[in-house]
Amino acid sequence: GHILRHGIVGRNLWFFGPLYPYVLAGLRMLASDSIPTILATQAVWGAAAVVLLADAARRLTRPLVGLLGGVAVAAYPMAVFFDDLVLMESLLFFAQALLLWWVARTDWPRTRIAGPLVLGALVGVLAEGRATAALLLLPALLLLGPWRGALRAASLRVLALALGFGAIVMPVAARNVAVSGRLVPFTYNFGFNLWVGNGPGATGSWRNAPEAHFGNVDAGSPSEGGVDADGREYLRTVQHVSLDPVASSRWWSAIAWREMGSHPVRALGLQVRKLGMLWNRREYPQIENVDEYREIAGPPGATFLGGFAALAVLALAGARRAWTRGATGRFLLAGALLVTLGTAAFFVTDRYRHQVVPFVALLAAFGVEGIGEAIASRSRASIAWLGAGAAAGLALAFAPAPGLGAAAYREAVAADIGMRWLQRGRADLAVGFLERAVRYAEAAGAEMPADARATLDYNYGAALEQTGRAADAVGWYERALRASPAYADAMRALALAYDREGRTAQADSLEQRLALVPGGAASVLAGEGWDATRAGRFADAERAFHRALRMDAHLYNEWGALVRLQIQAGRLDAAESTLVRARDAGLPRPASRAHEALIAALRGRRLDAEAALADVPQALIASDPTIADVVRLTRQVLSRK
Repeated sequence: GHILRHGIVGRNLWFFGPLYPYVLAGLRMLASDSIPTILATQAVWGAAAVVLLADAARRLTRPLVGLLGGVAVAAYPMAVFFDDLVLMESLLFFAQALLLWWVARTDWPRTRIAGPLVLGALVGVLAEGRATAALLLLPALLLLGPWRGALRAASLRVLALALGFGAIVMPVAARNVAVSGRLVPFTYNFGFNLWVGNGPGATGSWRNAPEAHFGNVDAGSPSEGGVDADGREYLRTVQHVSLDPVASSRWWSAIAWREMGSHPVRALGLQVRKLGMLWNRREYPQIENVDEYREIAGPPGATFLGGFAALAVLALAGARRAWTRGATGRFLLAGALLVTLGTAAFFVTDRYRHQVVPFVALLAAFGVEGIGEAIASRSRASIAWLGAGAAAGLALAFAPAPGLGAAAYREAVAADIGMRWLQRGRADLAVGFLERAVRYAEAAGAEMPADARATLDYNYGAALEQTGRAADAVGWYERALRASPAYADAMRALALAYDREGRTAQADSLEQRLALVPGGAASVLAGEGWDATRAGRFADAERAFHRALRMDAHLYNEWGALVRLQIQAGRLDAAESTLVRARDAGLPRPASRAHEALIAALRGRRLDAEAALADVPQALIASDPTIADVVRLTRQVLSRK
């Protein structure tokens, strides 16, 4: 959205890889600014990835194996799952499938310039999504020989590989120099990601810590590039240091290196753990949890085929066979190894593990081919090699792996579903899931991380407050703050609750603390906006809300307040523009539709207003006084017209 509004150059260095945002911007500009259209497009290129991998397997082995491999990848649950999410994994999966197909279909001993040129470009595309993909340039050298007796020809192929790679990455690097004056080839998330996976308290997977607070550190800058996720808000408010992006990356990496140097045995054990997690049957969610979608919508794929565990077993069974198939097979083995090591250097999640799957799928094709031939020939040596590889795969896939216990995991799923209903404006539905999560949390006891417990307590309090049980919510806000004393959202909610109860001194004390915690400054400004609104100083209120939202775009109540202030001032164009930005920031659809209805009614668009009103749940109108007021005003306007 920021790229479309502010131009393709922007102002910020990229914290996240730029590939997916630019592709999304292009799709939204050329096709449709619609999430269903984006997901349908991802389904198309996800299906294309299946065809590419199946054809690559056919070329490397035999047609029947390619067909079986295509069926397995088509039904692979996580590939189906990621195609249905607005995340870069679906696009990277397609790009990897295209790269591996190109490797499989190219006659490398005879190719001159075109083969390595395209290969380098495809590696560059992957690197703009996730910079560790640049490691694939190393096994690419295996394809560019022979070196003995043909050094000049091989050197030209290496030059073509470099030119293809540079053609993709140099424009982005030049853009980064233009906006920052610093040479940043890809992104500046190295240090922060290294800290997440290797710093104090690292678990091997993603962890929600106060330092990982999402809040835009640069109030005057659009947040393209992912700058609101880089941890600089924590550095500014808690460590009292204001750093540019590159310096902040060095700050985080210094902590990680210091931790690894001080505790080398623990650091080595953590790397081994992450390698095991990458090849284990378990999925480690970060953004979305596939188990939640199974609970709500059913299985995303054919889980009976075994998922990653089956691919891992077959891939290791076929590893020796791939090695004997020349440079292409060795490229697949080296690529799988480097992607594994490059991921384990940071942290393991289902998203990151997904990038090794295309390599594993093609190695599994060698395993299937080998099993078929071993059965036909009854070769004891072949059976022994296949059995040894399969045993190693079984050991990795089914080894005990770190993870939450049953009660804590059920709590995490129920709590997240409850939070999603809360974000959708359906506190009436959220309460049930959050109550279930509270019971699971009690059963989990000390296994529950403090930050997860604090988030649950805060969300449960918010759901109680929105369903008319404000007095009961206070205790849950207090519990959230005891579990996480720097939790800005809980602090702000509790301050407002104390103020309503007349406990002014306690409310004032909390508001003073707010400015000292990550994300708190935006909450303080939001509070100033509400105070100005109540005092009738609407221009001051609008300025305060603008400043708060530039710091933290996730203040959804403040988005609504800003839209209503602009409507009240008769500036309907400004209100519509603000509402578009609010939707981009994640404003829940019911609240968005309620305000759309009011604007449409004021513009005389009766049908649009009535259609928008129909999307606002009655339960929300009954439980949320603000939404109820917007709906009431809309109906009054419609009755007059």
